Amino acid sequence: MRLLYLTHRLPYPPNRGDKIRSHHFIKELSKHHDVMLLSFDESSSDSKESIQELNKICVDLKTVPMNYTFSKAKGLLALLFNKSISVFAFQSRRFFNEFIKALALFKPDIVIADSSVMADYPFRKEIFYYADFMDVDSEKWHQFAQKSSRFLKWIYAYESKKLKNFEKLISLKAEKVFLVSETEKKRLSEIEINSKPFVIHNGIDLEKFSPQEQCQKNSLLFTGVLDYLPNVDAVIWFCKNIWPQIKQKVPDAQFKIVGANPTKAVKRLKSIEGVVVCPNVPSVQPFMNEAEICVLPIRFSIGLQNKLLEALAMGKPVVATSGVTQGVHPDIQAAVVVANKEEEFVASVVELLKNPSKKETLKTKGLKAIKEHCDWEKNLSPLIKLLSKD
Repeated sequence: MRLLYLTHRLPYPPNRGDKIRSHHFIKELSKHHDVMLLSFDESSSDSKESIQELNKICVDLKTVPMNYTFSKAKGLLALLFNKSISVFAFQSRRFFNEFIKALALFKPDIVIADSSVMADYPFRKEIFYYADFMDVDSEKWHQFAQKSSRFLKWIYAYESKKLKNFEKLISLKAEKVFLVSETEKKRLSEIEINSKPFVIHNGIDLEKFSPQEQCQKNSLLFTGVLDYLPNVDAVIWFCKNIWPQIKQKVPDAQFKIVGANPTKAVKRLKSIEGVVVCPNVPSVQPFMNEAEICVLPIRFSIGLQNKLLEALAMGKPVVATSGVTQGVHPDIQAAVVVANKEEEFVASVVELLKNPSKKETLKTKGLKAIKEHCDWEKNLSPLIKLLSKD
């Protein structure tokens, strides 16, 4: 079968949630089918290597330049046309022309879009397609609105409403819509769609993420894209409200914040005693190796946190808010210490730092759960079976 896969970012290197998922989808699909990739590309310094790696698994690959900073500004023009900001930001005449060429020359049996905004392209042509929503993005904007004020609150609420209507249209036309968890499936079902939501759980690269005995005593870690609102909110809330109390109880504790594109607000956190901000590192694994505990103080309930799976796969105890564990298998939930209030977070972290036996118990539970429930080939097998029927 010939599959045309559309992505809003080059799915390599697989170093953020959407890219990780799309990369493994394409990698697994290419074992059974001919996959052509059509993707937006930021034309960054690693694009050449990314294209080389993706060419190893795709029979063809076409990219269209995208300046994501400009696209965000362009998206605001959607307000003038009463349309979704996200959809408008990713509408490109050049991409659409390349899409039409791919339909004519590659002649795909199925088009797969890696998000609702990319599903706009096959939707406009009224052809057979699958849409991997991953998360229900309209819910993300709804939560952003709840935690923002003034103008941003209005913008986020506007986008939530417009994108929700668009998600409904896309879902009505799609043959299948894929979600990352049962929680996201329930959210999409509430939009009153016709196509059946289809859950495909994420996996983890166990060769890339595996336990290493190199941790530094009393070291805490947070990893994630650091210009993404839920992550920014998480590290600021932790550093301002939780970290000082931990530091008081464990004076030599250190907290590292590791990730790409930190905002000014995140960079300023390094002025807090014991906090280190490590921006744009080549790999998070060395920092994972060093960490004694990973913390995920994320106050948004959106999608699935790949950083949770990565930490557990590396044998790290994790203290996280309940939203982080929503939608994952109960065995994975059981391997995580859940804390929602400041005092709960402080107590949980301090106890783990001082209780080696509990850390070892959580490590064992986490590794077992990851091996049983986070194998990419196993998790993607329902998609392979689904395609064999079409």
